[in-house]
Amino acid sequence: MRRLEDAEETILIEPAKNAPPEFQLESRIGLFYPTALDEDKDRIRTGTIFYDPYTTFWIKCGGETLPFPPDVVLAHEMGHAYGLSDPPTDQDYLTGQCIDTFENPYRKEKGLPERPCYGCERVKPPSPKPEKPKAPRPKR
Repeated sequence: MRRLEDAEETILIEPAKNAPPEFQLESRIGLFYPTALDEDKDRIRTGTIFYDPYTTFWIKCGGETLPFPPDVVLAHEMGHAYGLSDPPTDQDYLTGQCIDTFENPYRKEKGLPERPCYGCERVKPPSPKPEKPKAPRPKR
């Protein structure tokens, strides 16, 4: 993470609604949109991260339903700004550099389950578990 702070490149962070029309985030959770080549070869690219800072998404991945809170989305997209990639879409069972290097270490630090693979499906949040009815109190 330190290298991003020291980089000459500028990385902007914008709300998802400001993403370019060709990258509408209806099916995406976040996006890093590079706007310049990596001139100094440090892998870090100038660009903009688009994400929703107010919404926790849920994904089904490897048979598990996982939370994808805004800070995790941002960590993942920062990995792309750092020059890391996701696996090819036809190999969605892999995690990819971005998940292994940025997202999963961040998830672990926050006490969240690690993401086991890249190919995930966005799903509705799990229903809260119903509370057990309380036993009636004995009358005195």
